[in-house]
Amino acid sequence: IVQENETMNQNNITAYEAKYSDLQQKLQDAKARLARAHSEYEDFQKKKTLEVKSTANELDTIRECSAQLEDATQVELQRLEEMKKQRVDHRVQATETRRSELSSLEDKRAY
Repeated sequence: IVQENETMNQNNITAYEAKYSDLQQKLQDAKARLARAHSEYEDFQKKKTLEVKSTANELDTIRECSAQLEDATQVELQRLEEMKKQRVDHRVQATETRRSELSSLEDKRAY
């Protein structure tokens, strides 16, 4: 009976050791999967951070270009307004010169 109990105990110990070894292996596998998942998450975060920075840089560039375009547009509008004013001034001056010439001719005719 003692021999039989010792054999049963040894069998139980062997079974528990096998189960413990199996659970240890599963734990190691789970730790490895967790480490891979964490690494993939960090890579994903880095990629997204770079994408956000890139997008922010692109937006800054667009804003800068937009401001430059706005400035250039204002300068061009001012230049066109000045040209328009000069053209009007030139026409007024030409009209006044013609009136003066006509008036002078009428005065000469009156003599």
